[in-house]
Amino acid sequence: MKELELFKVSLWGMHINDFQSKKEKLIKLFSGLNERRDVNSRFLTSRNKRDDRWNYITSFSDIMKSEFELLGTHFKGKTISIRDIWTVRYEKGDYQNTHNHGSLGLSGIIYLDFPDGSPTTHYIQPWNDMVSDMTITASLPVKEGDMVITPQHLLHYTEPHKLDKPKRVISWDMDIRE
Repeated sequence: MKELELFKVSLWGMHINDFQSKKEKLIKLFSGLNERRDVNSRFLTSRNKRDDRWNYITSFSDIMKSEFELLGTHFKGKTISIRDIWTVRYEKGDYQNTHNHGSLGLSGIIYLDFPDGSPTTHYIQPWNDMVSDMTITASLPVKEGDMVITPQHLLHYTEPHKLDKPKRVISWDMDIRE
């Protein structure tokens, strides 16, 4: 008997080329965004706070051009376009509840400021363990300057940030079209 694979969940990760230079450009690009804490949020974010996100998307895509070209090699013949982009800052005690970004497309994250000891993103397997019926979670070993792309449907969360120095990420959602 041989083992067959019916389903798998693919993720794509890389360390950003020339990260320090790109980090400076990204910080400058997003410096005008007002990160606020919504009533129900446990973190600060610029999501849903502006009408000029297209300017950010274009500039972000230019800065990250080589990384997006590399991602495109996995989706030959398809068009990938950024639909929305935002920043998230976690101060001491801040965290992200379990959520996903929808049913279609991809989501991305760049760990822009990621002090040693910061909690990583935890991902939840879309089915329970077949022996224990338990929910299975996993996280990737990431560091500052890493970029991770996931399917939007993948549930994920972060544990509370325990450091005095904030953690900051850039997140975005992408559409995939034929």
